Amino acid sequence: MALNRITADVEVVQSLTDKPAGTPAELKKKFDDNSINLKTDLNTNIIPQIETQLYSKASNSGWELISATLTYASADSPTFVINTSIDLTSVVSLGMKLKLTQTTVKYFIVTAITSGSITLYGGTDYILTNTAITLPYFSIAKAPYGFPVDVDKWSILITYSGTNPSKSSPTANTWYGGANSWSAGSSVVLVFPIGSWNVYGCATANVILASANYTSIFMTLSANNAVADNKFLSYGFIYSATQGAYFISFSDNINVTAKTPYYLMLKTDVTASSITLQNSGTPIKIKAVCAYL
Repeated sequence: MALNRITADVEVVQSLTDKPAGTPAELKKKFDDNSINLKTDLNTNIIPQIETQLYSKASNSGWELISATLTYASADSPTFVINTSIDLTSVVSLGMKLKLTQTTVKYFIVTAITSGSITLYGGTDYILTNTAITLPYFSIAKAPYGFPVDVDKWSILITYSGTNPSKSSPTANTWYGGANSWSAGSSVVLVFPIGSWNVYGCATANVILASANYTSIFMTLSANNAVADNKFLSYGFIYSATQGAYFISFSDNINVTAKTPYYLMLKTDVTASSITLQNSGTPIKIKAVCAYL
């Protein structure tokens, strides 16, 4: 909001005639009128408005009004695309928060932006609908007023509860759980929306051998359902035994520019009787937290 402008008369002396009338006291007062008028205008008109903006909740909330028309474009929940009437790439960038109103106030995180559109992540609570968008604001603050900062609201979580995914007579050095399916159970898949994600996962991996041997059992979370993504690669080692079970965990950050499924996969480096993602006891869990939070 623009501030009021100074309207006080500050040209009192200049407006006097060359031979002004009046008493000496009246003449001296004319020389003070410039300052008096300016002081009055500042105290009654300008300063109160500045104080209102400085100390109001709206101005200190961390939100800035977006001077553009935003319209619904598409949905692929939990992400949504809005169109913008002007190029906002010099104002809004990845990771910023957006607040808008569709009957109720809704909050989002910006996960992609072009000259004409913005991709938003709505977390677990906020869904953009194909209705009018009013009062759009953006924020660079971590926790602008009203924005929910509960990590779980901005996370995707899989807790697998089905039959233990297992493969009988797996081929050595072959990944299972993606393109190569399990003999029992089903694939564990986490679909990542557009954005940057901090990923955490854990599972118990079990291997049974026909005879005692030295072997490693590997686990990974990979966008390629046939080849490991080394970013999430982890393993356990069996020392001259016929079977072993290892709690295996991983964590890292990924960035995806399109909605992408990631598969939890398992393999061993020798021929085995079976390999299993053990879901009893410690359940299979994968959690992705929006890195922009």
